[in-house]
Amino acid sequence: MSTKPSITLLVFFGASALCMMLLSCGGTVEAGPKVPIGEGIGVRPQHVELEATVVAANGTRRIAAPNPGARPRVARLEIMLGQEVTLGDVLAILDGLTEAQLDLEVARSKLKRAEIEVEIAGRPFEKDGTDHPLADAIGKVAASVHERDRLRTIAEERRLEVRRKELDVDRLRVRAPLSGRIVAIHAYPGESVAPESGLCEIMPIAREVVAEVEPLVAKSIAIGAHTMFRLPRLEAPLEGRVIRVEDFGGTDTTKIVAIFEGNWLTSHLGESGQLRVECKPRLDK
Repeated sequence: MSTKPSITLLVFFGASALCMMLLSCGGTVEAGPKVPIGEGIGVRPQHVELEATVVAANGTRRIAAPNPGARPRVARLEIMLGQEVTLGDVLAILDGLTEAQLDLEVARSKLKRAEIEVEIAGRPFEKDGTDHPLADAIGKVAASVHERDRLRTIAEERRLEVRRKELDVDRLRVRAPLSGRIVAIHAYPGESVAPESGLCEIMPIAREVVAEVEPLVAKSIAIGAHTMFRLPRLEAPLEGRVIRVEDFGGTDTTKIVAIFEGNWLTSHLGESGQLRVECKPRLDK
């Protein structure tokens, strides 16, 4: 005879007796304190709040071409010296754009054909005269499912190919990463864009916000990190990104510099506000 049921009953009755003893003695059974997720394992917060000041943007920004190591050639320049550009404007077209656009159209045509084949394969078979209609129908259904799966796989591959071709086309258009004025052009149509000089230089029509933080905090902030900045005189916060982390060796201070679009911030130069910066998750040791 098995003893497993007896052991289970003994454990059950033992636990019940223990609870009754605690209650009879006036004790209470309480859950442990709730620990918020992330606490207890030393995870740093996902953002920091800093006091920061609005200053004028310093220096120019050198604009490189995508894949500068390949030394791409300029086919058409869309800017002039002294021209003002805004974030996202096309500055130049590089050689190979026409061919890349044709490749994209071919890829899109192949995708369209693949999608049509998937749709056709999903239609029911027409009945035909056979000696064994049930067996014939089962065989056709199985073949149809297999064929649709195969065609769906092909269509997905075509879709990925279209996406790659779209990226190829986009890389052949050099766009402005910020708003500003063109103060130098280093490559004209027919010339290659050298990695060391880039395509052009832009004087930002933007303002920077500078905050001083401890070096330990600065280590958790990455270039390009999203930022929000609030000023007392502004109703809504501004969105920007970190462009520099200036570490002064041997000191206890590090500067975090974020940039914000908008020449209208000139009227707020020297004002201080709250800068919220996203941080990299990091475990404290």
